[in-house]
Amino acid sequence: MISYLRICRGFHYKIEVLFEVTKILKLILEFFVPPCCIGCNAILFDTNTPLCSTCRSNLPLTESTLSTKNGINVPLVDKSILVCTIFFNQPKGIVLHFIHHLKYKNQPEIGAFFARLWLEIYPKNQWPEIDLIIPVPLHTRKQRKRGYNQLDLFGKSLAIILDAHYCTNVLKQSRFELSQTKKNVSVPIESKKMSYHLENPEIVSAKSVLLIDDVISTGATIISCVQQLKKGTPNSIKIAAIAYTPKKNQFI
Repeated sequence: MISYLRICRGFHYKIEVLFEVTKILKLILEFFVPPCCIGCNAILFDTNTPLCSTCRSNLPLTESTLSTKNGINVPLVDKSILVCTIFFNQPKGIVLHFIHHLKYKNQPEIGAFFARLWLEIYPKNQWPEIDLIIPVPLHTRKQRKRGYNQLDLFGKSLAIILDAHYCTNVLKQSRFELSQTKKNVSVPIESKKMSYHLENPEIVSAKSVLLIDDVISTGATIISCVQQLKKGTPNSIKIAAIAYTPKKNQFI
């Protein structure tokens, strides 16, 4: 027993040393290769943000909230469902660039930055009560290739602040599809109807649900997911997305 405790203590000590060494190596790396702003490549003096102050001030905020007065009007989405987004998605804009890095450049931490920024603009006391935060799911094949769901850190960060549960075992994508970014065309709603299905409906029963996505464009994905969530009879469904593409610019 004593030898076992010694082994455990030695193991924990090695982990702590490794953690400290990792922090030191990160500081050394940042000294020689300082992090740069994703928007303009300027050197960042604050390593806790991927954007410089200039690019951050130029972000196209929607000023939408999860309230009946300030929701985003997404065509084809049930008007009784509140939809809000942080940014407008503009052609060749910084938000599109950001989303590309989040999804395809192995930078999932950008999702946490989006959540922090949103909660800076709209503190917890301005949000309605949320029980569950549910991401639009990735097909297992796509997630295996990418290594992560780009919504995970965004959703988990929101859940911590809003005292909600982040659930990835409620919605599943049953059919593999290319992203809108790669197809560059709108996907008909009919083709989305069988793409998602509800697992564990008892989890959402009588709960206030926040469905999250990265970009809302046609609204087809959101509609399909909402239709499935309604089968679990939640108290309410609200939608939060990082960005919204206005109808004339369906490019994501």
